Amino acid sequence: CVLCAVCMFTFFLSSFCLQVRIWDLRKRQCVYTLPAHNSLVSGIRYHPSGNFFVTSSYDKTVKVWTSPECSPLKVLNGHEGKVMAVDVSPDSNYIVSSSWDRTFKLWSKEQD
Repeated sequence: CVLCAVCMFTFFLSSFCLQVRIWDLRKRQCVYTLPAHNSLVSGIRYHPSGNFFVTSSYDKTVKVWTSPECSPLKVLNGHEGKVMAVDVSPDSNYIVSSSWDRTFKLWSKEQD
């Protein structure tokens, strides 16, 4: 199970599936289901700025999403194995991912 708290009342959850679910604790329900990847979602990180979040997956990709719209901004390809984890730098300029292929990748959020 992958869990990422966004604020006191909202969190993102993926239970080893292809989707990310956004839950609102005030409503006690899932408010949005995002069809995120083609394989299991392995990581979710929401940047504190509130402008974007990232997901990683066994489909060998990292995806950058807008927030709160949950629209895909870009797909980061380059790993040869399952992407196991993802994180965002405090200044939001970089994304780091680690993979089953024994590599780490440092991505510029602005790179194409």
